[in-house]
Amino acid sequence: MPVPGSSFISSTTARSVMAVRAVTEPAPTQPGEGLSTVQDESGTSVHHTGSTEPLPEDKTVRALARAQAHFQSSEWSVRHVQTRGGTPAVVARHPEEGTIAQVAASATGAVRVAVTTPANGPASADV
Repeated sequence: MPVPGSSFISSTTARSVMAVRAVTEPAPTQPGEGLSTVQDESGTSVHHTGSTEPLPEDKTVRALARAQAHFQSSEWSVRHVQTRGGTPAVVARHPEEGTIAQVAASATGAVRVAVTTPANGPASADV
């Protein structure tokens, strides 16, 4: 059964979410995680979030490296953002559709994933 609103997520984004989820077994959905619609001055976007079970540091580092490798091999623009926890987050942007993905370690040890896609096609603003 499809998730309500999932028709907004492009096939590229859906594949990326699945690839990131494949990094490790996802945890049961945490409060506030899942699929939602966000509206602001730039338009409407679909926001999908999820996380893994808490992982040891070495598995977290490997999960982030696999996410980075996936995005780079799919020709996304990839950057690292420093975090308070010390392990840099991976932030990626799809050059054509404007989808933005963030994969980061949390204080609980879980790897958190957030993907935001413009609902009506590519965003005009550069990130």
